[in-house]
Amino acid sequence: MEKGAIDIICTGESALAYDWSSKNQRWSVASASKHYGKDIDLYFCLHDGETVEDSKTITQDTYPLQEIITEYNSGYFACSIAYMIAYAMYKGVKKINLYGVDMSIGSEYQYERPSVLYWIGRAEGLGVKVNTTINTGHFLYGYETEKLKQILSSIDYKRQYAKGKISSTSGDEYQQWIGRLHTLSEIKNILRT
Repeated sequence: MEKGAIDIICTGESALAYDWSSKNQRWSVASASKHYGKDIDLYFCLHDGETVEDSKTITQDTYPLQEIITEYNSGYFACSIAYMIAYAMYKGVKKINLYGVDMSIGSEYQYERPSVLYWIGRAEGLGVKVNTTINTGHFLYGYETEKLKQILSSIDYKRQYAKGKISSTSGDEYQQWIGRLHTLSEIKNILRT
């Protein structure tokens, strides 16, 4: 195990890239217990009534909330991942690896995402190395604006074409165009974050 390193593993797509041979301590959210079972060292059960059987857990009763708020002068916690990052900082962790913490736009995660990015920034500001797959921007604001506009315009053109095909096809071809439209919309959302 790397000294002072933890792996936070949730259930987003990037969890597929996790190397389960890692010797780092593994943390996750209670809802992931059905996926990972006893392969996680510490579960965070921060919702009322949430438990994980036969595992070490941090609950509302055992999370040092007031100490962490006092230590970092912030109570900006919009989700369990934010609590986990703050807890890792509080425990002196030097490296945090995030897997399956994708915080996709267009889902409930878009409201939680700013809190997670805030705590990542706080951790990095204290010298904690944070590896994440959260998209933190593909373009430099003010420097690459035209490039982004061109790409988004091209995607919009392809979306309009796909919409036209949807209205004029049926069966398998119709389903393929629906899938293409959905994919283009997701790409556009990713690029705009």
